[in-house]
Amino acid sequence: MAGAVRVDVAPGDATVLPLGVFVATVGDDTPERTARLLDLVVDALRTRPGPEG
Repeated sequence: MAGAVRVDVAPGDATVLPLGVFVATVGDDTPERTARLLDLVVDALRTRPGPEG
């Protein structure tokens, strides 16, 4: 299901998670680390196939 997020994600979660990444990477962090952390956030929000496939 393209574009879908997990059913347990509240709208505010999708806003706060990336903001947390930006706050955590202010300063000496590299753009590569910021991108990696954002990729992790996006992956965490994605739906997963159920046990039936």
